[in-house]
Amino acid sequence: MSKRIGWGQAYIVGAVLSGAALVSTSALAQSIGAVPTQAGCCEGGSATGADAWTTGNGTSADWPANPASAPATGVIIGKAPPPAADTGWWTHGEIEFGVRGFTNDPARDGSGAPNSNVWQRGDNLAKYYEYSDIAPGAFGGGHVATGSKDGLYEIDLWANNVGYNDESFLLKASKAGEQYLTVIWDQTPHLYSTTAQTPFNGVGTTNLTVPVQQATTAGLVPYLHQTDIGIHRDTAAGTYRWTPTEAWDFNVDYSDMQRTGTQPYGGVIGIPTTTASTATNYAMVPTPVNDSTQNYNATGEYAGTSPWGQAFTAKLGYRGSTYHDDSTSFDVENPLSGAGAALFARESMWPDNQANGFVGTVAADLPQQSRYVGTMNYTSMTQNSAFIPMSANFTGAATSINPLPASSLNGQINTFLSNNVLTTKLMPDLTNKLTYRFYDFDNQTPQLLFDQWISYDQTSAGTLEGAIRSLTMKYTKQDASEALNWRPSRDWNFNVDYNYERYDWTQADVTATNENSGKVSADYKPFSWLTARSSAAYGYRTNENYNYLANVYSIQIPNAAGLGLVCGYASNAACTQSSFGYATAYQQFMFDNRQQTNAQFALDVVTLPRLTLSPTIKYQDQYYDLNPSYQEGINDRKSLSWGIDGSYSANSDLTLVLSYYEEFGHMSMYGTTFAHGAACGGTAAVPTPWLCGPGGAGVTTYGANDTARVDTISAGVVWAAVPRLDIDVRLALSNGRDQEILWQYNGTAPTGGQYPADTTWFTHLDASAIYKFDPAWVNSIGWKGDLKAKLRYTWETNSVSNWQNDPVLPFATTQGANYLLLASDNPNYNIQMIAASLIASW
Repeated sequence: MSKRIGWGQAYIVGAVLSGAALVSTSALAQSIGAVPTQAGCCEGGSATGADAWTTGNGTSADWPANPASAPATGVIIGKAPPPAADTGWWTHGEIEFGVRGFTNDPARDGSGAPNSNVWQRGDNLAKYYEYSDIAPGAFGGGHVATGSKDGLYEIDLWANNVGYNDESFLLKASKAGEQYLTVIWDQTPHLYSTTAQTPFNGVGTTNLTVPVQQATTAGLVPYLHQTDIGIHRDTAAGTYRWTPTEAWDFNVDYSDMQRTGTQPYGGVIGIPTTTASTATNYAMVPTPVNDSTQNYNATGEYAGTSPWGQAFTAKLGYRGSTYHDDSTSFDVENPLSGAGAALFARESMWPDNQANGFVGTVAADLPQQSRYVGTMNYTSMTQNSAFIPMSANFTGAATSINPLPASSLNGQINTFLSNNVLTTKLMPDLTNKLTYRFYDFDNQTPQLLFDQWISYDQTSAGTLEGAIRSLTMKYTKQDASEALNWRPSRDWNFNVDYNYERYDWTQADVTATNENSGKVSADYKPFSWLTARSSAAYGYRTNENYNYLANVYSIQIPNAAGLGLVCGYASNAACTQSSFGYATAYQQFMFDNRQQTNAQFALDVVTLPRLTLSPTIKYQDQYYDLNPSYQEGINDRKSLSWGIDGSYSANSDLTLVLSYYEEFGHMSMYGTTFAHGAACGGTAAVPTPWLCGPGGAGVTTYGANDTARVDTISAGVVWAAVPRLDIDVRLALSNGRDQEILWQYNGTAPTGGQYPADTTWFTHLDASAIYKFDPAWVNSIGWKGDLKAKLRYTWETNSVSNWQNDPVLPFATTQGANYLLLASDNPNYNIQMIAASLIASW
């Protein structure tokens, strides 16, 4: 479900600095996005849809894995050997062209017009097209390469799903041992919905308007219209590597990702007089997306001999990233009328930001059969976009809004990393590894005090909020570990690890956390037909000074405008502090005391000639040991997964594979509900949730046990049926079920009963037949290579039952509040596709 965020101005109190890149090994400045999926030739991406099981056309030349990545650290390629006598050029390639289409004519949007308060929803293609564009029509792609016969020069060109929204092109050129160039162009869609309904005009722009304001959402029905919601990514990237000598290695890379489209966004938009005074309007809208992210890196590496006569490698590098949004904000007209209601809401976009970092690495062999590897990394991330006005609607009839404390954030976060690893061979069969890692997240952003602020756009002066201060969270993280590896024989391999980890926090719920953990593992391979691997780990984390009121709330909500810390949870005294806090009983699992256990076992065994079985099992338990009498949050989280893979090769012409895998998860949680009033130390007008702990007056303590299970069966057959005819059939079946059971601390049953279970069924069948034409006939028509004909059939279905999303309505009015929804979630589809193509290779 979409996260509901207030429509009020989102004042940024920290830089929007996360990472994603296509080519760069590290990207620093970015909005929200994912790395494009690389796929095979030639029918499109492999994220979802008809290529979910296979990676494109498996019989054509494979799309190279991560083709544009920089070479591995420490790898130095020397000069090419002298040219051979043959100085000509070779060429080879594989080109595929074909046509595909649906055989069952699936509906693309799968929804009809609203009838009274019922929204008709059917199957659609939004989930099928989520990350790929395997659509009906002609398709093509392939791989062409040429190079000198002496092995000195080579050029490769790849193309995938040409002409569609997920097409990709790759060019690689090299002079062996000296120069390497990679250039890529990639298009990746992210389609959220094909069934969204909205009354707003101007979708995709920064100004969303309605034809006519209405008293309630029901009046907007005649103005609803369908719109797709999704983002399209265009990425251009390249890398260049130069190795002038065996000792030197230089790399540069650059990528530019442009995003355009829309994505769902929702929040409060105003209070009309047509509803109760405490009710609000909630609206989801298609937010415009038009931004770019550039990543750029440069490194130089030297490999030589140290003064003590052993191997030595040093590497220096720079990495940078820039994020830019074409707009600073967007406006949404209030679709509902009412005196005092906001005319429109204004929301900020992701702010422009950038990052610059420097890295150095040293690796050296040392005396006493030791080796040291050290890395130092410094990065500075900045964001200083101008603040937009506090409110676009406030008239200040009785009171004016105080000026903003600053014109912009002036945000800066500096990070420093030092990682040190010393490996020593104590004995021929015993190796020791010592590691120390220090990471400093230094937030230098100035703290800003807003003595007045508006939680959502409005025109009334009587609902200004009190003082609030931005938080400047920072922390340091230290890790120290020792690991022993013992190989007493070729059959056995043992490992024992100990690790200590400490966080020191500033302006967080705790001041520090400490975790001690240990791990043991063993590998056993007595025979070529048997391999066994097992491991177990246990860790215990404790926190120091867990106190939300003192460490966070007292800073964020200062003693200003009559709102101060004049009471506490322990005293349960009345107070008038701001309601923008959370319960002190709430325990955050990133800070809470935790016991963590992990175990796994895997086995590979050839039980019979040509029959291989590979069972696996994994277990994890994160236990927080909360007391429901005065704590709430996640108490325990367990997961267990197990399965078995089997393969049987009857002969060189027939191979069968079958697997079953089960994933099981369980999570228990504690929570509370409370009444606003003196029973919790506050008043109806000023609720104080931090005073309402479990077991207190006016408080109901409850718990929830959530259980999820996913079963997956897959099978495949590869069969050379007759000479020159290959048949490949693959099937995947997956069933998921999630059930949440509620209980109350006082033993009574929850009012209204239990939530229904959520279920998901996914089915994928892919069958292909490839016939290789007789080489003599192919030569007779003048083609010097191979010709193949391919016929492929795909059937894929996805069926989801979810009580939260199944009653998809574009509008609702409950408890005096109006909800304007996009009705965009619709994951069900059923497609059948057939494709025929001709593959030419030489």
